[in-house]
Amino acid sequence: MCGVNIMKIQQLPAFNPADTPAAAPRNPGLQAIIAAEYSARAGGKTWSATVEPFAGEYFASVPDLPGAAASGPSIEKVESSLDHLINFFA
Repeated sequence: MCGVNIMKIQQLPAFNPADTPAAAPRNPGLQAIIAAEYSARAGGKTWSATVEPFAGEYFASVPDLPGAAASGPSIEKVESSLDHLINFFA
């Protein structure tokens, strides 16, 4: 038997802004799924992420910093978690 792990992928429900605690978006389309823009400076570089509503919570990851991803019940909690992760990984 080979050493390959196979994961079962679960289909996620369609995004419905009415199901999230975020305020109504100002612009339709792609902007409707963005809850907040985030940036922090650490290690001499500015790191940025987009906080998005997901499954009743919020989620964000820093694309240029592997391992820096957070989720939580509020935008503030996600941003606080990202601050700690960026300081750890940067």
